[in-house]
Amino acid sequence: IIYGRFGYGVGTYSERWSIDRSRAGLERPGANSGRVRAIDSEHAGKLLPPVLERVVGQRPGMIRRTESMWELRLSDPEHWRFGATPYFYAVHETAGTVDGYVMYRIRRDWKDGFPQSAVADIELIGANSDVEAALWNLCFNIDLTESIEAWNRPVDDPIWWRLADPRRLRRTPRDGLWIRIVDVPKVLSQRRYMTEGKLTLEVDDEFGGWAAGRFSVEGGADGASCKPTASEPDLSLDAPALASLYMGGANVYSLAAAGRIREHRTGALQRAAFMFGWPLAPWCIQDF
Repeated sequence: IIYGRFGYGVGTYSERWSIDRSRAGLERPGANSGRVRAIDSEHAGKLLPPVLERVVGQRPGMIRRTESMWELRLSDPEHWRFGATPYFYAVHETAGTVDGYVMYRIRRDWKDGFPQSAVADIELIGANSDVEAALWNLCFNIDLTESIEAWNRPVDDPIWWRLADPRRLRRTPRDGLWIRIVDVPKVLSQRRYMTEGKLTLEVDDEFGGWAAGRFSVEGGADGASCKPTASEPDLSLDAPALASLYMGGANVYSLAAAGRIREHRTGALQRAAFMFGWPLAPWCIQDF
């Protein structure tokens, strides 16, 4: 409620995952010629950052971790563990180059002499889906564990399609990064668009009025321009709805059905859906 009051809209989405280890087999493990090996925390600080830097530009919503952010992420103080182990680390290598990593904890639990432990707090990144599948396979085969849990995964993660029993993956969606647009021409001119097109948007900004006005946006895969205009609008929407559209994760027709977007020219909704959509769902790996 607070975010929306100040003009923010949901920009990225994520899912919490949980699956019983006995149901976590991969039907399609992928063509993988590399190897996975364990590393210690000292080497994690050197090997993990370049992997994230390699993939951070592939998906909307991802942000770079600075050196200080990595130091904080890997500091692993005991009060963050909530009784679980310190982080374990593993990397994937292809032809001697590290192209994926996973970090996880073990939350130990035994009942009636049998292990009920969980592989938890998983952060897993790979240069491609085959690398990620190899790292998931490691998580799925850790002895004396009964479940695998991840707290922040993209909603379109391809691992679901690799599972032999995908129904067993319990997925809980949640909001991720919230966005507040202040300078509409600058923001909309700096993103790329899925298809070539032109739209005139009328934006209502109840708090602050920074994003309010009419704007003509024209763009495509190679770039865009956006500037104020006096032309009649194709669509009208509020600042939070525009923020949600910006990353490409919100469905234009769902926003219209919810009364967040109004169509003034026939076909404008479809054009906006084609322009603002993106092949990969927006996701932010950094929680803050």
